[in-house]
Amino acid sequence: MNLQKGNIFIIALVIIIIIAGFGIFLYRGAALQQKALTDDIPPPPPLPTLKDLNSQLRLVKLDPVNNSGADGVAIISREDKGISVQIELTPVSDVSRLAHIHSGTCATLGGIVYGLTNVENGKSFTALETSFADVTSGFPRVVAVHASASLPSAPIACGQIPEIAPPVEVGAEDKMIQPPDGEDGVVEARPLKEIAITGKNFEFSQKEIRVKKGDFVRINFSSTDGLHDWVVDEFNAKTTQVNTGQSSSVDFVADKAGTFEFYCGVGTHRKMGMIGKLIVEE
Repeated sequence: MNLQKGNIFIIALVIIIIIAGFGIFLYRGAALQQKALTDDIPPPPPLPTLKDLNSQLRLVKLDPVNNSGADGVAIISREDKGISVQIELTPVSDVSRLAHIHSGTCATLGGIVYGLTNVENGKSFTALETSFADVTSGFPRVVAVHASASLPSAPIACGQIPEIAPPVEVGAEDKMIQPPDGEDGVVEARPLKEIAITGKNFEFSQKEIRVKKGDFVRINFSSTDGLHDWVVDEFNAKTTQVNTGQSSSVDFVADKAGTFEFYCGVGTHRKMGMIGKLIVEE
């Protein structure tokens, strides 16, 4: 009887040792597997700094205009060959709506600086071959969405393009990075070079315009005779076409030196000699 009890004790002890060993094996295996998984996971990328965001992105809040009830957002992003402008507007409508980047403010729209793809079903995407700085710094500019393709003068939503990127939420403390002054914050506005020029059939009042590289240039164009506009391709600058007694303005950054032709883009006016020289000096 004692021998039988001893055998039972030994068997129980062996079973306990086996179970314990198997448990240790499972634990170590799980730990090694977890370590392998952890080792394969790269560390998270660093949070973008305000300087990074300030050179890559602008978020434009589109507010209702003229009691339209429409609002939305426009995202301006730096791309390899220029910028992109993405618009999302609510409420969604099947009406095709004009969209532009204008100079000025939402209260007082200036001339069209860049045309954007029409907003269709609440969305628009446009790629522009222009510099990020030209659109986002120096002059006040807005993104405006108009009532329809046939009513460019009636905006239904508008937002000011900020000169700084939106704040970024960081950490568990729910704090925001506030834009400081200086190189990581607001881009310093350069002097405005404002030039008045008139056009008539078939010449401009000035044959030559001189500015410095880096100047922010505003062309205030008016027609004294006939339908005309003012265009310079290299800076994507174009006024709206105006008739006798009307005027239009366009803003741009003269960010490259050289001599460039400006001209009237109406009909064959350019071929008829309605041209001039824009000289950008170093």
